[in-house]
Amino acid sequence: MDLTFTLADLTATSACELRLYTELQERAQKQTARPAPEKSERAREAYRECLRVLTEGGMVGSGVVTGEHAGGKARPVPLAATSAAGLTYTVELDRLEYAVTNGAPADSTAEGNTARIICTPHLGEAAHRALLRGALAAHLLAAGVAKSAENAVRLDLHLEHGMDEYGANEYSAGSKSESAEHTGPSEHHSPVPQPHRVDSARILPLVRLQEQRLLLLTEALNEGVEPAELAERIPHFLTCDECPACLNAAASLALATEAPELVTEDAVEDTAEDPETEEPPVMYRVPAAMENDSEQYRLQ
Repeated sequence: MDLTFTLADLTATSACELRLYTELQERAQKQTARPAPEKSERAREAYRECLRVLTEGGMVGSGVVTGEHAGGKARPVPLAATSAAGLTYTVELDRLEYAVTNGAPADSTAEGNTARIICTPHLGEAAHRALLRGALAAHLLAAGVAKSAENAVRLDLHLEHGMDEYGANEYSAGSKSESAEHTGPSEHHSPVPQPHRVDSARILPLVRLQEQRLLLLTEALNEGVEPAELAERIPHFLTCDECPACLNAAASLALATEAPELVTEDAVEDTAEDPETEEPPVMYRVPAAMENDSEQYRLQ
């Protein structure tokens, strides 16, 4: 199956793998998960530009759209790439920075040879979600960097306050300053908060673990494994027991276990050949749909 995955697919492995598997089945049948060719090519070109920046230095992604109609909103850069595990993803990168001077890192120390992935929460997005986006981008870039033995740059994550929130605070502070011109001295509004560094080594293991679970699901999908058989195939298979996929699976299992038992002729003959068997004769169990549910038929 040629599917393109997102951060939502990765995080779904920690919620309900059965629901994710049924969604992947539907997407594989409809092939709706594949982005348009022109968008995919632009996203792959952006990924290649990131790899170039990690070699030569520079920046990818302005982080914030400026202008009269922009409103200070973040403008992420879509990336498309294949991980070392062979899965293809699309992810939005807020900004990648790597300072290089004369072909060497601006800071020549070992710790200075580090590129920064700036993670800016979008409107309505939690901070940890922005960090996960950055971690997935770092995971994909690390796969490309690993192919180049000359590049030993390290990727780090920096959480930045959303410009939407800061812009609103700045506007509010400006309004107060204007009104304070007639009432008293204006207050100094706070500077832009500095990015908060988050060690990528704390998040990347989670991304790799989730990818391993996603890889198991895609392998089962390629082999046509039925959802009911996944628990036997995948260790510690995760279900929530609340979503439609779980409820449908539970209903199917209940119907299978409550089906009337069938007695074959061979079983009857085996019982008849053993005269010492004192077990009562086998009877057909009449389904509950019969009007007289106490009716039983002896096997002759």
